Amino acid sequence: MKNNPQFSYWEKSLMPSECDVCIVGGGFTGAWTAHYLSQMAPGLKIVILENQIASRGASTRNAGFLCYGSPSEVLEDLENMGTEKTRELLLMRYSGLQQIKNTVPASAAQISWDGGCEIFIPDNPKLYERVMEQLQEINRLIESTTGQRPYTPLPTNQLPGGEKNRSKGIAIQGEGQIQPAKLLAYINNLNTSRGVSLCEGTAVNSIQNEGDHCVINTNRSLQIKCNKVLIATNGFFNRLYPGSNEVVPARNTVLLLKTPEKLTLKGNYHAERGYIYFRSVDGMLLIGGGRHWLAEKEKGDEMRVNEELKSRLTNWAKENLFNLDTQLEEIMSWSGIIGTGSEKYPLLEWKDKNVLTAVRLSGMGVALSPVIARKAAAMLLKKR
Repeated sequence: MKNNPQFSYWEKSLMPSECDVCIVGGGFTGAWTAHYLSQMAPGLKIVILENQIASRGASTRNAGFLCYGSPSEVLEDLENMGTEKTRELLLMRYSGLQQIKNTVPASAAQISWDGGCEIFIPDNPKLYERVMEQLQEINRLIESTTGQRPYTPLPTNQLPGGEKNRSKGIAIQGEGQIQPAKLLAYINNLNTSRGVSLCEGTAVNSIQNEGDHCVINTNRSLQIKCNKVLIATNGFFNRLYPGSNEVVPARNTVLLLKTPEKLTLKGNYHAERGYIYFRSVDGMLLIGGGRHWLAEKEKGDEMRVNEELKSRLTNWAKENLFNLDTQLEEIMSWSGIIGTGSEKYPLLEWKDKNVLTAVRLSGMGVALSPVIARKAAAMLLKKR
């Protein structure tokens, strides 16, 4: 946030000047970490500093999917990371969804568990063939990890577009849908009830390590002394650590399109190795992704919407879900910033003696953040 006014004398008197743990970043990872810290150590003084007000980098600006990976994504992970790391990542994502299910009432965040589907468009028949060749092995891997055997091929007439659709599909069990802003609000309310302080509109300028504690300097002349710091800024990590190559920020674009008739799709839909995703929201089409088309242009942490990408996503929807002459009216569009890197595995490690980093969630922050946060909370409480 630019041009933040300084606190007044009265406002500053309400701001914390010291704490046990200061969390930099108020998205899902930061909020869940505060949740687990306050559970594990009641009475611990916890402060969350968040640059933005109401919005977040990706946590409240995604498509609202509760997912752990489509078949082609898992196949790509196996090819790039090997069996063991893929298994670990799948288990973290799946466990994160279970933690959400066990913590958040469905009514509090518009949660439904309607499953999902990956569709394979005719333009890339080899991808479907590769996945089908390995589908039994992928199912066995996930079953050995989670106890679930989630993937089942679908007949064409059960896909969006019905009989006229030439795509192939694989159903995904165990996926859900959520209103992400309400999810974050629910966790924040839990945290506030336990005494956690959330300071929005407050960016961190620097972190000074003073040996046995840290001093955090903000853009609003607020200085906080703390014992431990968690960096949970994900795609904005490089703003605190310029020149770092550990996290590469990237934009994910989302469109909300009004269709000629009310849309009644159930569940989540994935395509093109997870780079395209869509669902029905309030009778409209929510579609996002596409950064694989413009990979270099969509790197960066500026939240803007690329007009070319909007056009390509709209055309993709017409070609693969409707007809080319279908009128799709844009209701709104936005982007969120995710943290990617040379590998998909989350980065959870000590930056120095008192500063822990929990970033690089690679677009799976909704599912991964509860698990990463629980681990981060345990690490922050352990003496070093």
